[in-house]
Amino acid sequence: MHWDHRGSTGPGRPAMPAILLEWRRVDTTQGEVWEGLVAFARGGGEHAWALEMRWVRAAYLRPGR
Repeated sequence: MHWDHRGSTGPGRPAMPAILLEWRRVDTTQGEVWEGLVAFARGGGEHAWALEMRWVRAAYLRPGR
């Protein structure tokens, strides 16, 4: 699965590989939306590697290739 985080970080960023762990439905002012709990690696280069988990709107998630 890939997390298309360009909507929050700007255009030109590649989709980030992630693992989908869980789904949840959230009530918002626009109605109910689905979110996925994703785990992904951050870091590399000058930065230490770290595992991060975050709830991401389903609109930003897509299947891996």
